[in-house]
Amino acid sequence: MTINKEEVIDYNSLLIILNSAIYEFYFKTFGKKLGGSLYEYYPNTLMKLKIPTIKINKEEDLYKYFNLNDNEIKF
Repeated sequence: MTINKEEVIDYNSLLIILNSAIYEFYFKTFGKKLGGSLYEYYPNTLMKLKIPTIKINKEEDLYKYFNLNDNEIKF
């Protein structure tokens, strides 16, 4: 899959990134919280989302990429 003209990412890495807890947290920062676990998203803000273009085999690889410690991961 091509993210932009210069970067290519495999589907497995993309799946792991998009399903990770850290990306869910990042994704929610772009939404408007309506209550409980309900968020509203607008296309213009979703277009600003970034996807790291690295090879990921498991979610722990993302933690290493962002240099997160155990306390940050638990948060």
